[in-house]
Amino acid sequence: MKSSSFRVILSGLVLVVFCAVLLSGSLVLADSNSTDESCRVSVSSGRYVAPAAELASTSDNPDFITLENSVMEVTSLPNRGRLIFDYYYKPAEVSLVYNETSPMPLELGDGLFQEFGGYYTSYPWNQRANQPYDLEYEIDDDASSTDCSVIIFKKGDDFPLDYEAELKVKPDDPKVYLKIELSNTTGREQNIDWSDKLVVAAGEELGAGTELILPRGTEEVTGEEGEVLNWPQPWKKWENFEDQNKFSVALKDVEGIKFKTYYPQKDIEFVKEWDSGISYNELQVLSWGPSYEDTLGAYPGFLISNRKPGFILKPGETKTFRVRFYGKQNS
Repeated sequence: MKSSSFRVILSGLVLVVFCAVLLSGSLVLADSNSTDESCRVSVSSGRYVAPAAELASTSDNPDFITLENSVMEVTSLPNRGRLIFDYYYKPAEVSLVYNETSPMPLELGDGLFQEFGGYYTSYPWNQRANQPYDLEYEIDDDASSTDCSVIIFKKGDDFPLDYEAELKVKPDDPKVYLKIELSNTTGREQNIDWSDKLVVAAGEELGAGTELILPRGTEEVTGEEGEVLNWPQPWKKWENFEDQNKFSVALKDVEGIKFKTYYPQKDIEFVKEWDSGISYNELQVLSWGPSYEDTLGAYPGFLISNRKPGFILKPGETKTFRVRFYGKQNS
């Protein structure tokens, strides 16, 4: 993958900083403590990213925010609406989230789309650009905490809901903790089609046999033509997808709901889990399999979407979504 080995590097110099800020504009680092089990936050710019919208806030060289500990690095790209742009799992030395800084236009059912990858949500959405809006961020520099976190947000009179996401990493923990809050600050009810999207890496350096593991209790899936099929199907493996293939799963509101991708060549899993009570209606999977190179803008991976159409917030109401991502070594 072109972006699989993203790191924060400054002229080959390794910097160790204790609760410090380098004000040159090129890098900001803050350590939760000075031990090997600490986590740290760094910000880098100067890397070109293709623009997705004609907005004054869109930067050709946006900030990349990386939260790192002893077992993983997670990178965020708020200026392209990506809460997560990359997840690098150190034990296996691989990125488990597909990402691309200069994607080609991809033709989907709702028009042209540039897939930068990562993890993002359907609100706030720029309909004209068919992309998430640029987001803003603030680094949480609470010196009393051993955790590292960044707050990513979008607020303003042009948006009916206030949007705030906290991305958190704990020392020596492979999990990324994400809390998303939607707040209706208007005087009227708001109805949105809510979904979150994760582009999971597959193939290439991750090896053959990449396999989908759907939430427990999944017995049937619905194919692209509406046909109900028993699970598992041959295309639970990435290599068995042909051309563009999409299917969906009705979700049950149960405890410990998870979606996994298993990489047998590395014997690792990448897990997405979310709290019960969100009551997502369905999970959708889209992929081209190994034939992705035949389609302009396609990519080696799975697009995983959790969907909740007709999501209603009453005046003054706030809804919270909690999601966790992590790599897991099985051997």
